[in-house]
Amino acid sequence: MKLLTPILSASLLLPSAPSVAGTPGRIESPACREFVRFVRDDMNTFGLVVLKDGKHVLEYYGHGADPETKFKLWSISKTFTGLMLGALVKERKLTLDDRLVDHVPEFATPTALELRTGVSERRNQLTLRHLWTFSSGLDWCEYATCSPLSPLRVHYGLERRDGADYVTKHNLVHPPGEVFAYGTGNSLLLQHALRTVSEKERPGSYADLPVRTILGPLGISNWAFEQDDTGLYMGGSGLFLTTRGLSKLGQLILNRGKLPSGRELVDEAFYREMVTPSQGIQGPATPQTTKDWEGAVGGSIWMNRKLPGISQFFRTAPEDLVYSGGNFGQFLLVFPSAKLVIARNGGDADHARFWEPFTNRALACFAPAQLTPDNGKPDHKTPGTGAMAYGKFLFRAVNERFLVNMYAQENCNCLFTQGISDPKACRTLYPLQAGLGALLPRITVDRAAGKVEAYTTLGALIGSSATAQFDPTQPTRGCRLTKRARPAL
Repeated sequence: MKLLTPILSASLLLPSAPSVAGTPGRIESPACREFVRFVRDDMNTFGLVVLKDGKHVLEYYGHGADPETKFKLWSISKTFTGLMLGALVKERKLTLDDRLVDHVPEFATPTALELRTGVSERRNQLTLRHLWTFSSGLDWCEYATCSPLSPLRVHYGLERRDGADYVTKHNLVHPPGEVFAYGTGNSLLLQHALRTVSEKERPGSYADLPVRTILGPLGISNWAFEQDDTGLYMGGSGLFLTTRGLSKLGQLILNRGKLPSGRELVDEAFYREMVTPSQGIQGPATPQTTKDWEGAVGGSIWMNRKLPGISQFFRTAPEDLVYSGGNFGQFLLVFPSAKLVIARNGGDADHARFWEPFTNRALACFAPAQLTPDNGKPDHKTPGTGAMAYGKFLFRAVNERFLVNMYAQENCNCLFTQGISDPKACRTLYPLQAGLGALLPRITVDRAAGKVEAYTTLGALIGSSATAQFDPTQPTRGCRLTKRARPAL
């Protein structure tokens, strides 16, 4: 590997004068240089790995990150939870048609609303497939179009004491399988089912399940996975991997669930269903769903398919593109026809607007034949989602305490779980301050104790703050809130 001259405190690692199959010229071509410039200058990129034909062709790190730095994958964790499910399906430990109540009997207890409206039978109809494809019918508030935000509660509120119990108490407002509604709660219930199956076979085995099923076979040893207080993996957004580790996950998807040796981690039938648009996504939209930008969803992963009534997220990319993404700009793009995998970690509050221009430039560099004409239209500017949606909503006083909790925990994760030494870099990796005005959080760091305290100006007036703690004896669990903020208003 050749280390080029650092640019803006970032390093670009390239194989010596590589040729990229199917691309005229070398990596130093104008199209590739434009891609690198865009990644480095226009985006807040911490890590980038590109694999072509299974080989590294580009690797980039910024803000003091390096190949050993772990990044929180946020919602890419949902795709990982789906792969864990596939591994147990292959082992015949469960099936996609298993009812959730068969593994989680307490889920059968209906809510008061379900009893009152006479729909309590829906609980006995919900299958693992429905959870996997986000078509469970759960009344889960994922976006800033509703209140309160469920993910904030389960990750940063008292509800984290038992995440599965919190999700279980949500109403089933639609018949399972009929309506798509993206939500972290689905992945938490999937993890709960996986835990039940694993623990029933061998008590204590769930703790090692991510390694046994996916991480170990891929050769990934540098990881972390947040857990709630009961030990449940936060399967909707809590996985940490290095950018290289994320690229290995992408290569597994490119190889249809197989290792280079030919060993299957998930079988072909499961993979085919994973990349088939779900029945729910083709149903009606819900107030909790921004369906106009979601694209075609399969088994906890997205496809660039053209479907009636569903926007194609990448208008200039091939339809066989499979992708997953996470808050603040975590990208995993898999192009089967180009044998191309792109893994990117970053900290962009309005990350959704970068997806298409990033992908266009990547294809122009590594697979120009895959870039389809778009009639000269400018790069598609998807309305800001993810962090911006959180930011526009979180400034409301009702959610201020969750913001403070989030800021404490994620800055703690950045400094200690991920090992990024510069607090300023952490603030750009988790740009939660966008548009928050007077509620801009502030932090104090105790490195010796592995502790971060966060508070706002309003919170300080009433002595309200949040504290997150890293336990070096349990490094794969991430930071945990030891004190939560009180409402300032």
